[in-house]
Amino acid sequence: PLGAPATVFVMLSRHRDRLYPLDLQEGKITETQAIADRAKDSLFEEAPITAFSVLYRPGFWWYECYTMLRRLALTCGSAMCDSLGETTVLVLSISIVTLVIEREARPHTSFFLSGFTYACLWQVLLVILFMLLMVSTIRILYL
Repeated sequence: PLGAPATVFVMLSRHRDRLYPLDLQEGKITETQAIADRAKDSLFEEAPITAFSVLYRPGFWWYECYTMLRRLALTCGSAMCDSLGETTVLVLSISIVTLVIEREARPHTSFFLSGFTYACLWQVLLVILFMLLMVSTIRILYL
């Protein structure tokens, strides 16, 4: 399952100089200007894989790979756990850490998309807490 994020990362890293320009890294241009220049660039026609990075600020050209790894960790990681307790701790840990990373990084170019993603991550965390509450209520009723 790690092949897809790794492949996308390798393919995107070949174009990182155009996705995250050196002028921006050195502070010669602003991030807004780099995003505008990137939108005009013919890179997306030459290498369609770079469309994955359009939603993110230039410094976060790799963020889609991180998102794929987060999803894999939540789905495949929970399948590797032996007990409900292990699964709960793992899934809660991953959800909380990724929620904090998303909030602090704010990698999206769109404020709306950034807020929407943040709300969705809260939803994932709340569903996990709700399921934990349901399991504890069921155990109390049948004791």
